[in-house]
Amino acid sequence: MTKHQLRLEQRALRAALPNASKLLCSQLASWLEKRQPKTVLAYKAFGSEISLDALPLLLPQIRFLTTRVAPNQTLTLHDFALATVPNKYGILEPPAQTPQISPALPDVALIPGLAFTKSGGRLGYGGGYYDRLLPTLRPDCLRVGIAHSALLVPALPLEETDVFMTHLALEDGIVQL
Repeated sequence: MTKHQLRLEQRALRAALPNASKLLCSQLASWLEKRQPKTVLAYKAFGSEISLDALPLLLPQIRFLTTRVAPNQTLTLHDFALATVPNKYGILEPPAQTPQISPALPDVALIPGLAFTKSGGRLGYGGGYYDRLLPTLRPDCLRVGIAHSALLVPALPLEETDVFMTHLALEDGIVQL
């Protein structure tokens, strides 16, 4: 199966699944409290993605960041609360003039995906945005793939430049890989 076919299949599957945002945010809040990160990168959900919007409210002691698509098609980091403008995909992001934050800052990165393998491989939407962002994060930054258990697949067509997740956050808990 090609990546394109797999993306279509996984999108349809995810759209049919119940919303797990509340459950995963609760689990992630407990998990993050134990690790006490100073800064967490989180995404702004769109479509049927699991929303992480509750996390900053549950964990006000942690600084949350989110991404913005820059003109050069890379993701830049900004304060999560400033994500108020929909981009061309309809995803809320901070306005263009918002100050950028160094990718060396996050201790934990919460990463969306259409599918993940049990070893942490990730299938994104095909734009390569996270593929370009992930290598710029600190090597010790925990990379947590956020997904429904039903979106775990035995294998993905991965490339040697793909960055693997260190953890997966699923309905039945957060697993270290």
